[in-house]
Amino acid sequence: MMGHTKGGDRIEFVNPPHQKTVVDCLHHALIFLGPWEGRAVAFVFGCGIGVILRFFFLIGLLSYHAFTRRQQTRVADCYFVDASQTVENPPVYDVDVKEVVFDAQEETQ
Repeated sequence: MMGHTKGGDRIEFVNPPHQKTVVDCLHHALIFLGPWEGRAVAFVFGCGIGVILRFFFLIGLLSYHAFTRRQQTRVADCYFVDASQTVENPPVYDVDVKEVVFDAQEETQ
């Protein structure tokens, strides 16, 4: 099929062969990427596959623990203490430092 540009040049439209599957389309698109674009796409695909694998690993691990858990109940010893019976001394500080920040009588004079 022939055509013309706005400047009058002749161009020929070339239709690529029709790919039959999605994998063929993806392969065709990935082949034409430059080296840095290919690395970026590979990184994104790798991250996505890693997330999916981690998801299935965690689902498997949680399922394993859910089905193999022993039906033992754990009893913890709890002691309740009345707060009025406990006496705590206030903290003791070695150095007593006090600074005068504002003196009201000096300000009025």
